[in-house]
Amino acid sequence: MSATSNQLQQLQKYIIEKNISSYDYIRFRNVEFIKSERFTRVYHAVFKNKTIVILKSFENNDLIINEIINENVNGGTLKSYLHENSQHLSWNDMIKFSLQIASAVRYLHAKGIFNLGLRSDDIFIHNKNIKLADYGLSNRLKGQTIKYQHLRFYKKSDVYNVGFLMQEICNNILFTENIVGPIEKYIKIYEA
Repeated sequence: MSATSNQLQQLQKYIIEKNISSYDYIRFRNVEFIKSERFTRVYHAVFKNKTIVILKSFENNDLIINEIINENVNGGTLKSYLHENSQHLSWNDMIKFSLQIASAVRYLHAKGIFNLGLRSDDIFIHNKNIKLADYGLSNRLKGQTIKYQHLRFYKKSDVYNVGFLMQEICNNILFTENIVGPIEKYIKIYEA
């Protein structure tokens, strides 16, 4: 069995174990190439003749291993959203976004998934809610293995990135207002 075949079997096993939905490619219509990234290709498509989705193909050498479906979002990336809306963002919105990001990362960590590079270009806004898009899978698929002794480092890196994103969310806001609300909650999320 080749290494690529073994990786494909491991990925299929992971999909089954984690109860990740899988769809036959023929269920997608109007598939259009958008861009190439480091280890992925991104496409726009229509799913089940009604839902607009984003498909990501992950590559390992010449073999496309799997595709991830993300719903099409109406608010763009967090980075572009902040740039366009920074003057109109309330403290409640900033706290909500920060809590949603921290909560999503905490959930992924509980499932043993580490992002290894969370940034505002990989986070999307849909109906004023956060959607994570890049789960660091390209780092896994390029052959890197995460050794047990490094798990704490990866968790800390993700937590650091969450803090950096919180700073980015609040960057254009003057800190002269009295802050009322659950800021302590997202400060303590990883103390538990």
